[in-house]
This record gives sequence, C-alpha cells and structure tokens, in this order.
Amino acid sequence: MPVRIFINYRREDAPDSAGWLAEHLGRYFEGQVFFDTADIRLGANYRKAMDAALQSADVLVAVIGPQWLTVTDTAGVRRLDDPDDPVRYEIEQALRLEKSVVPVLVRGATMPTPRQLPESLANFHFSNGKPLSPARFAADVQELAGEVRDMLQAAENRRAADAARASQPAETGALPPACQGALQEMLHALLPDPGPRAPVTDQHVRLIHSCWRRPDLDTDPRYGCLRMWQIHVMLAATPAVLSRIERVEYWLDPTYPVNDRESTDAAKNFGFYELANGHSEIAAIVHVRGQAAPVRLTRFIGMSEKGPKLKPLFIQTPPPP
Repeated sequence: MPVRIFINYRREDAPDSAGWLAEHLGRYFEGQVFFDTADIRLGANYRKAMDAALQSADVLVAVIGPQWLTVTDTAGVRRLDDPDDPVRYEIEQALRLEKSVVPVLVRGATMPTPRQLPESLANFHFSNGKPLSPARFAADVQELAGEVRDMLQAAENRRAADAARASQPAETGALPPACQGALQEMLHALLPDPGPRAPVTDQHVRLIHSCWRRPDLDTDPRYGCLRMWQIHVMLAATPAVLSRIERVEYWLDPTYPVNDRESTDAAKNFGFYELANGHSEIAAIVHVRGQAAPVRLTRFIGMSEKGPKLKPLFIQTPPPP
C-alpha cells in the first residue's frame, strides 16, 4: 500500500517514542506508515527516499520531545537553524505541499513558540498538537489514529473531487477560464475607447468573472463545510485602454478573511473562494497612467444556484484609501 503517514522525529531527542508511535499507528494503518529506520533500505539515497515518502503521504506526524528545539551539532550550532537539518526540511516540505502536519508532544514537551522556530517553520506553531502520556499511551494513540483517519479520508475526498472535476466540463452558468479571452474580445467591440488623450472612466472598463465549483473544499472545516465555489474577477477593456492601465487594486468586503489584494497586471485574475450562502462586495481601483483620479468599479457578488454572480450596486461606495 502507498505511504499515507510520515513519521518525523529527531534521533537525538525521542527516537524510542517515535518508534513506539510508528509501531502502534502501523496496527491501525498497516503498510501505510513511513518510519525511516524501518523503511529505507541499506545503501539507498536517504533524501530521495524521504522526498518520495513525503510526496506520497497525506499526514506528517512530528514527534517533539524535550530536546527537539535545543539539540546542536558538533560545532555547537542548533540543528534546527541548519536549512539542511532533516527534521526541519521534512516539516518545511510537508507545509509547502499542504499536507496535514500533526505535532505529537512526548515526555512533557510543549509546542515551540514562533520566536523559537526558523522563519520557514513559523506556521508550524499553529498546528494543533496532540500530547502523548506514558500512563495512557495506548488510549492516546487510539485517539490520534481516529483523527488521522479523518485526515486521510478528507485527502481521499479531495483527490476524488479533483479527478471528477478534471473529467467533466465546466458547469453551465459559470464562465470557464478558457472562455475569458473570447469574452474580452467581445467586450472590446462593445466598450467605447476614449482615445489616447481623453480620461478613462467607468464607461470604458468593466469587471467580468468566471466561477466553478470546488467540491474538494466542501468538507474543509476552514470554510464551514458548505458548498464551495471559486470565483475569478478580471478587468475588461479595449486593448488601447488596457495599455494605459498601470495597476489594479481589488478590494473585498471587510468581513471576508482577506479584504484586499493588488494586481500589477490589468488583466490578471483575482481569485478567491465564496461560500454558497454568502454575499460580498468587491471593488476595483483602476490606476491609469498619467491620470490623477483612479477609476472605481464596485460590484456585488450574489450567490445563485449556479454560483457567484457579479451584480451592479445601486449605491457606489468607494473602498477605503
């Protein structure tokens, strides 16, 4: 069976705890747990074997003992400060690959603070950890196995949704990304061109969008486990007008988790997720080269059965400066 769970640990810290954990998790997930000393054959390239296991795994379990932070090399340099430190490298890769990363705290260890970690591991501090107690080791591992099983199932659901989406055409009612160029061409013929010296106004530029379902995110607790859509917004204008645009700032309603983004490319997509029962407001501040006053476009994003739709606002409220 493919590797689904990767055990990360420091040999100078808690190798016995890591070994016991790997053994016990192996009883719940037979053939799916990667533990270096058991799964890398003699003479094999260690880094290649680790990279292959990390790519295959859905969950990285980082075993943290009392000396995890403070172990040093022969020169007295903290191992964690070395970019080539295997423990650091494995966690960095797991975070980069968006794997589930689970700190497991043993022998009374506590979660490192962001200041104690290298900058590349700062987000590791916010991973919710699981303490293991010697007095209830089997029970703690059983609870951990249940949580890991849920993570593996969520990863399986995302893969299935990605495969289904790749095999199906885009849903009706939503503009596929490949059609945006054709729509741009159509709008070029409809939108007026003010000429090279006249100011650009909201009569010369429009906001257009495309959207599609993201069923792989429906079960993600970060988004409330609701039906998810992804929406991309872009600026439409004639080629002459687009050539005069210096940059575009996109603003979202302050209630949205990320309430501002900026694009240096006038035609670049501005992508974000929107809940099926949510409504939001998006504004674009279009900075035109040689023109003091920017053009402000504001649209309301209303949800429909076929996804998010951009609608004009009757009252134009400029975003904060």
